This record gives sequence, C-alpha cells and structure tokens, in this order.
Amino acid sequence: MSLEKRLQEFKFNLETISLLTSLGRTQEQLVNNLEPLSFNEELVSFIQNNRRLLNSVLLRLQVYVEQNVKETEICSAFDKLNNTNVNNLLTHLNLLNKTTNDTEKEQVVVSNDSEELEDTNRFDTFFQSCVTQTDEMTDIVKSSQFYLAFTNWWNKQYNEETPTKKELRTYLNDKLGKSKKSTWCKVCLN
Repeated sequence: MSLEKRLQEFKFNLETISLLTSLGRTQEQLVNNLEPLSFNEELVSFIQNNRRLLNSVLLRLQVYVEQNVKETEICSAFDKLNNTNVNNLLTHLNLLNKTTNDTEKEQVVVSNDSEELEDTNRFDTFFQSCVTQTDEMTDIVKSSQFYLAFTNWWNKQYNEETPTKKELRTYLNDKLGKSKKSTWCKVCLN
C-alpha cells in the first residue's frame, strides 16, 4: 500500500477517534476499540495530547507524498526530530524499520491462494521467532499481547499491511487450540 493511501487511512481513523472522543469514550476505551487497527496506547495518547505536533507531522508527510520523496528519505528527515511519539506514528504508518530494497521493490500481485499460503508461512515464521511453548499452565498470553508482538514483528519484516487480529487468532487457534477468554496457556512470548 502506498504512503498516500496509508495517510488517507490514518486520517480516516483520526476522524473516527475524534468521533469516539466526542461520544465520551475514555482513552482506555479508545485503545480497546482501536487495537485491531494497530493503534497502541502511546499512539492514542499522542493523538489526544499533542495534536499540534501530530498535525505538523501529517502536513509534512503530505508534502513529501506530493513531491514523491522516497520513504527512506522521509525516515531520514524525521530522524533529526528524534521524538518517540513521532517514531511510533511512523512505525504505525510502516515507515520505520525499512531497508532501501524494501521501499523500492515493486509489489507483485498474486492470487488469493498464494497470499493465504504466504501469510500462513509468515505466521509460522512469527511463531517460531517469537513464541515458546511450555508445560506450565501459568504461562498465559492474551490475544492483545500476541497481536501487539505480531504487529511489531511484522512491521520490522514486511512492507505490507499487517494481517488482522482475527487472522492471527484463527492461526493461533489452529496452532495452539481454541483460546479461552482470548488467552492461551502453556505459551510465552520471547
């Protein structure tokens, strides 16, 4: 997905946050509502508490898009700011943790069957890299914890939209057995 489309999607989600806030939702409720969209607590807090800097970053990103600036150059420009909240936003927009090859590769359109097989392989790679199965019933991981770890891992590995929380849950139910109250036992995140 192009940066322009990611920005459009983010702005739409920003309007949704404003709508939910106007309806009286607390920050905790916002985080819970937006977690499937890869909005973590820090990002929601940044959106609500530092709107001026957020608008400045979004304006600059829009100018970069209009000027067709390469994503690696955009990252370099924001490195000077060295702001954790801005870095979190850039990670959400899949701008950080990219190599030049990742950003300059042309994406190849493949059939749905190939995509599903590729996603399954990627889920397996995530599982092998980031998850340990144990014999201890006290080793418990919540669905939200899995998805946060998966999202962080995915964004470091791929220049593509992150699979949904539902897709990850389906994979984990197949791999570990059906979850109970959105948790799995005898498993740890590395």
